[in-house]
Amino acid sequence: FAFALWDARRRELIIARDPLGIKPLYYAWQHGALLFASEVRALLAGGIPGTLSPEGLQSFLAYGAVQEPYSLVHGLQSLPPGHILRCQGDSHDLRPFWLPPPTDAAPPAPTLPALQEKVHAALQHAVASQRVADVKLGTFLSGGIDSAAIVALLRQTTSDDLYSFTLAFADKRYDERQFAALSAKANAFVHSEFELDDEELKNKLPTAITAFDQPSIDGLNTWFAAKAARSAGLNVALSGVGGDELFVGYQAFRNPRRLHRLQKLLRAMPLRLAVNALSARSDSEKLRKLARLADYPYPATFLNRQILSPELRQSLLCPDVLATTGVGDWEQHCFAHLASHKGHDLINDISFWEMRSYMLSTLLRDSDQMSMAHGLEIRVPLIDQDLVELMLTIPGRAKLGPIPKPLLVHAAGAGLPDACVKRPKQGFVLPFDHYFQDVLRSELLEAFHPVQDGLFRRQALANLWQEYERKQVPWGRIWMIFVLRHWLQRHLAIS
Repeated sequence: FAFALWDARRRELIIARDPLGIKPLYYAWQHGALLFASEVRALLAGGIPGTLSPEGLQSFLAYGAVQEPYSLVHGLQSLPPGHILRCQGDSHDLRPFWLPPPTDAAPPAPTLPALQEKVHAALQHAVASQRVADVKLGTFLSGGIDSAAIVALLRQTTSDDLYSFTLAFADKRYDERQFAALSAKANAFVHSEFELDDEELKNKLPTAITAFDQPSIDGLNTWFAAKAARSAGLNVALSGVGGDELFVGYQAFRNPRRLHRLQKLLRAMPLRLAVNALSARSDSEKLRKLARLADYPYPATFLNRQILSPELRQSLLCPDVLATTGVGDWEQHCFAHLASHKGHDLINDISFWEMRSYMLSTLLRDSDQMSMAHGLEIRVPLIDQDLVELMLTIPGRAKLGPIPKPLLVHAAGAGLPDACVKRPKQGFVLPFDHYFQDVLRSELLEAFHPVQDGLFRRQALANLWQEYERKQVPWGRIWMIFVLRHWLQRHLAIS
């Protein structure tokens, strides 16, 4: 939720946001007045000056999404999740109303069967409560564990007709329809498939990218999935967002101590000097990232997520822009308070950090802005507040096993096909490499070879495109620059 409450008797305004940040809420101070809205675009339309935020720009270039609490608009920021802002007269007070349980204050670990029973009950309650609706409800079904588990858990709670749908692709490397169909059949869902072809993508892309309230490297997949859901007559859809963060599905969890131990090891002076010397003589991004890890003041998890290094960001931006934005320590306001939430269970710490960074600033924001563009409500039962509080007190080692996400898989039971569990992790992504070489090629060539550019160095853009053509950089770097330039041109008149 995100809401505002005016107390006329006390002449006090209260604005608040849900504990996990599922719904966005932005605010800014202007001429002594508080302006707030659930969209950046609404505040721009309401008169907030469209000045580029240096911190927002740097965080976007680092992560492919603006990191909270920043936005791309100077002076406009997000209300932190689980916080309440009270304004009365000339005074205001921002404070949390919810804090996650400390990961080192967990109760004694129960036996595995007792643990599985508690998690199963919490999941059933979360899914059942999210199923309540007076309109047609269904679920996104990609064929991965998270969405397939939701389908199985939904069937455990009701014998009513249930609906699912899958976004499919002609390219078999990205297509998951066979696994989605297995899951739907195992749970007697009414299932629909929608194949996204090249013509549909090209025709709808201009509309899709205007749906970004803030630009993102992700989100386009959700826009097309939400469009498919609405065409199937759904008003509400359940999503598996949060499953990787809470049930430790990312690769970083498989050996979580390695990166953090490496960070400690690199801080030893002789090794640090050796790595710094090697990185200074090398063009290797990996070596430079390794050297930066030694001096990085925040948990290695955040550095590991970065897409563009400080050196690459500096090389891309025009000198005039760089003079006003710099590189700066914008990360302090994003990550310092998160790093302070550190206990003795590294897996649970990483889980919380992922929820408060990638999940919050990319997955949840994209889910909200791209689904609401179609009037579709997305619900996320895997980050139900009670479930989150339970999972953060379960020892991290209990969340690992010979199969991915063992606690979630056990709760889903027989309704989760083995084929969905044992397949390699795929992720729900569009075939961007194909699009870039075919249906979107002309648009990208124009974007990366501009006649003039007030933000990026023209030669740096051309070089980045050439590196992509030579398969030296991933598609994500191309797409994030493309959507950023489009957003800035549209909303801040920066080209």
